[in-house]
Parts: sequence; structure tokens; C-alpha cells
Amino acid sequence: MKKLLLIALSVIFIGSGVLYSVSWKKLLPKKARGKLWPKEALKEELTEFVKSLYKESKIEDKELDKLEALVEKLEKKGVKINDIKYPKGMNLLGKAAMGDNPELIERLLQQKQFEDKITEKKFLNHRDALERTPLMIALSGKPNSSKIKEDPGSAGRPGYLENKNNIAVDIIGAGADVELKDKMKKTAFHYAAENGFAKAFKYLINALNEKYEEELGITKEEQKRKVIKNKIWFLESERDKTGKTIMQYIEEGIRSSIGDNEVLKPEYEKMKWLLLGQISKDKARL
Repeated sequence: MKKLLLIALSVIFIGSGVLYSVSWKKLLPKKARGKLWPKEALKEELTEFVKSLYKESKIEDKELDKLEALVEKLEKKGVKINDIKYPKGMNLLGKAAMGDNPELIERLLQQKQFEDKITEKKFLNHRDALERTPLMIALSGKPNSSKIKEDPGSAGRPGYLENKNNIAVDIIGAGADVELKDKMKKTAFHYAAENGFAKAFKYLINALNEKYEEELGITKEEQKRKVIKNKIWFLESERDKTGKTIMQYIEEGIRSSIGDNEVLKPEYEKMKWLLLGQISKDKARL
């Protein structure tokens, strides 16, 4: 009996990280959990804090400072920011990208841990259970029309739609891979085209141009045409699992922009001319 008790206690202490589950959270007060499992308790505090911030349109400096302090505490305990996950595999950046607050995204992207480019790329291009990256999550779902009308923005202050676009732009600017595909074979381009994010779409095209120009710079002359053709094919013919191209999503958006959705019609039209213009430029190079 004594031996069995010792084995049971050993299992409890060795598997303390595993035992830090929903049932244990309910059984113990927060302070006690923090003492027994400090690392797991800090992870929980950080995930809940980001979750509480991502829907806020304005974040106070003291809240951003708290975010940074929590990340630093975890780093001292050997926990990397990209090791912290939500259910269904979403990382902190993906969760923050669901909201409309670019300040939160900027602060997450400024962590000292990201002096290491490999860690930064993993954070930027992290895949959730649906294989979506934070960039795809930022561009998922049509912007809420009522919110766009309620918060159109003003001189010197971005509105709801601008904030949603800026989140994607910040992630693109940090170096996210714009050609990755999720389980539905959708790229960030498909998401932007489907949901009316014209500003982000322009930055996606710019990022794609930079990527292909780098490739052209190191490619032999006879292979350059092939590289340009690959880019044209991606913009013109890349289809997701539903069989839709980027342009088909844009055309759908234009057709459906009636009534309450009319506020997004100019966004879809901008994307249409951006896409046609880029394809035309690339074809002229062949």
C-alpha cells in the first residue's frame, strides 16, 4: 500500500504540467495554482490577457507594458512566445489577429525574442489546426458592415476597416509568407479577395513582387521567363479547394456588394484593378 502511494505521488509531481487542466483550475484558487505550477499559470495569464485585449479598439500603455512583462517572465522560465497556444492550435499572434487593434499586433511583433529570425518566422507563419497562419486569420471573415459605418474613422484616426487592414499589413511587413496555403488550399490572397481587404491586398502584391524579384536576381536568364510565368499563374489561376481563383472571389464580392454590404464595393473594385494591373505588367515582361 505504501509503495502504491509513493508511485501515485511521483506521477502527480512528474506530470504536474499535464495535470494543469481545466478540472484542476476549478479545484484550486488562482494564487495556489501560481505557486504549484508557476510556468503554466503564467502561460494561462498571458493567453487570457491577450484574449481580453484583442477586441479592444484602443489599448492603454500600461496594458501593453503588462503584456511585455508577462512575455519576459515566461522567457526567463524558458518558455518561448510561440510555444504558447490556444485551443485548436492558434498562437498568440493568431488570436490577436482576430481583433481590430494594430497596437497589440505591433507589440507582439516587437518582442526581443525575435532577434532570432528563425523564431520570428515560426511565430509569423505558425499554423493552427486548419493550417491557417496569423495573416490568414487577420484576413478571415468579412469586415462587419455595421462596425465600418459606426467607426468610419476621421482625420488622423483610422476607423474599423483601416485597423483590420493595418493588422494584416503589419504582419506582411514583418515578413510573413504570403504564398502559404491552409487546409482549404486558400492563400492570404484568397482571404483578402473574398473579404474585401483592398489595402492589405496591395501589400500582398508588393510582398509577392519582392519575393519573385529576389528569385529573378539569382536565376539564370533562360529560367527567368519560367519564374515570371509561375507568378502569373499564381495570381491568375491558383485555385482553392472550392475551385475558385483570386479574381473569382473579387468578382463575387463586387456582385454581392449590395444593401448593407455596399460599403465594401469600392474595396473589391480596387482589388480587381490591382490584380489586373499586376498580371498585365508581368505578361509584358515575357
